[in-house]
Amino acid sequence: LPFQPTALPLLNGTTIVEQPVALNTLAEKYVDKVSSFIKRMTSSDTPFFAYVAFNHIHEPNSCSAQRCNSSIRGPVGDAVQELDWAVGQIMSALESSGADNNTLTIFTSDNGAPLGNDNQGNLPLRGGKSQCWEGGFRVPGIARWPGKIAPNTQSRAIAGTIDLHPTFLSLAGASLPADRVIDGQDLSPVLFDKAAHHHDCYFFYNAAAAANAEKELWAVRCGAYKAYWSTNTPGPSWAAGPQDPPLMFHLDKDPSESHPIAAHGSEYERAM
Repeated sequence: LPFQPTALPLLNGTTIVEQPVALNTLAEKYVDKVSSFIKRMTSSDTPFFAYVAFNHIHEPNSCSAQRCNSSIRGPVGDAVQELDWAVGQIMSALESSGADNNTLTIFTSDNGAPLGNDNQGNLPLRGGKSQCWEGGFRVPGIARWPGKIAPNTQSRAIAGTIDLHPTFLSLAGASLPADRVIDGQDLSPVLFDKAAHHHDCYFFYNAAAAANAEKELWAVRCGAYKAYWSTNTPGPSWAAGPQDPPLMFHLDKDPSESHPIAAHGSEYERAM
């Protein structure tokens, strides 16, 4: 579809900059704002934190005239290429500022691609956004800090965006709030010391509200094993909904979650 402006405004604090926001120029505005922020902070030797949440890659997909129709993947591919350009511009601004070697940069996403838009982007994983399958939760996570993080290294430790808050506070020498439960953990051992493990287990909730969290706990992953008490969609040998006994998959051997481990077998019982 051709670009359709939305009635939502672009805000700077509480000031409306543009309404409706022109999505085809939004990425460039983000780049300019972040780049000037980095320059301002580094010129005054002020430590900074920049959270850059792009509208890409999300419906309605859009891009500037320079990158529109530039990808064989259509609007989604165009948006990916523009995001790549925007991240490159911000990284260039960081390098030009002289703070490149003293800055931790993390690139990640909040969820997998929605099935109604770009389900090819999740393959070979099952499912997508708003589902507890790996295609809904597992996303790229890239961390960069020259001189601190060895290049071209990989980690299979279980981690998530809930870990970023404790990590940033730790690196800044600040303490976590003591008046609440913090589920995240400091990622420093994984990032800088190549620790092989992080969270022992990770819990997957389906649209959970605090008042109904217990009933919405649908899956748990511990190491390479992931067990489902309920599923969003059917599979080769199961129907959607509650699973009794729980389905279990070995994600290293079966990342597409297509072949459940035989219930009540020795491997199943040991993992459960």
